[in-house]
Amino acid sequence: MMIKDEHGQRIRKTIFLVSIARFLRTTCLPVFVFSLIFSQTAAYPESVIKLRENPFVRPGVAAFQNGELYFTDNGQLWKTDGTQEVTVPFFSDIIAPQNLVAFKGEVYFSAVDTGALFGRELWKTDGTASGTAMVEDILDGNGNSNPANFAVVGDTLFFAAASKDGVGSNIGIELWKTDGTTTSLVKDIFSGFNSSSPHELVAFNGDLYFVAADSGGGTEVWKSDGTLVGTQQVADIKPGAVGSDPQALTVYRPPSGTSPFLVFSADGQNNDSVPLNIGIEPFVVDGADDAASFIANINPLTASSLPKFFHVFDDPATIGEDEYFLFQADNGTDGIEPWKSVQATAGSTIRLKDINGLGGSDPRNFVTVGNEVFFSADDGSTGRELWKTDGTELGTTLVSDIDGTSADSIPTIT
Repeated sequence: MMIKDEHGQRIRKTIFLVSIARFLRTTCLPVFVFSLIFSQTAAYPESVIKLRENPFVRPGVAAFQNGELYFTDNGQLWKTDGTQEVTVPFFSDIIAPQNLVAFKGEVYFSAVDTGALFGRELWKTDGTASGTAMVEDILDGNGNSNPANFAVVGDTLFFAAASKDGVGSNIGIELWKTDGTTTSLVKDIFSGFNSSSPHELVAFNGDLYFVAADSGGGTEVWKSDGTLVGTQQVADIKPGAVGSDPQALTVYRPPSGTSPFLVFSADGQNNDSVPLNIGIEPFVVDGADDAASFIANINPLTASSLPKFFHVFDDPATIGEDEYFLFQADNGTDGIEPWKSVQATAGSTIRLKDINGLGGSDPRNFVTVGNEVFFSADDGSTGRELWKTDGTELGTTLVSDIDGTSADSIPTIT
């Protein structure tokens, strides 16, 4: 997994691997291994920190800021500089911090104050107890605005939150923003007490792109420049009250040097003069003109290929462009297998490899390490194990049968 710090510098070959290995088969006890590994950089010394021996309570969210890693564990806010001695909880006046994100030299998150005066609201910290404070009581009183789905675009932090209008009426979950000083509602997209429920927030082409619902077009892709008039639907991929329900918005910069793309899955239509529903397939928004179209009808006719887990391979040797992106999909014949696309076109989108000839390998947990992508898959004989690919069929191979039998080791890479 290629992680970058707050200055955009890569922390190379950082990988989280949790594997459940079966042993002492007369018992039901698994072995859990959970390590957080930092590579050698100026800000992050090389060390291994054993945070917990139970991966099911491992930190769910984390953020790098000012040479330190902030994370949550056991309902507390922690930070570390990569040494065991300086891995400490540092603020105890909040409950269950969530959704950590680095922004303007601080870390923002949602939390509940221990006094239960404000509910779950927006907080920030500079890494000290005195520098940790609530940013805004968005839903007045002890109600929960539940800030979530954070995304940084330039000098603005966008997020979704519940609130009320000027006369005290609920307006549901809508798009909000803060610059660290002023926090405000961007737009009540689904007017009234209904929620547009913005999610899949991502920075793209200098604006915020996200998925939201309104009263007329259903759930579709939207964009915002942070203003009321600049917040609008990008495309009505599936006309009607339900919408195309886009999922997994992912920024992709093709190697041809053309404009960037936003790839995702959606339940949409083809590009014929009389559009036909094609089911849930991979779609793309062109960064040049915001035109939306389907990439390929992987599962023909009206069946769905159900593409998931889009992962962009960013070659460490190139800057400003990617080589390809991977995802899982079902073409209706081979089952769920890994697929690859280079130009986000039908002609450049292919099945990478038929790993499991008996019904689909269900590849997932794609993570880039160096010049390869690691993932978990089930080939039908060794169980779910660790695999890797260099982007070619021949270079897509089993790394290790960790369990050593046909049972699963269930590797989870994040």
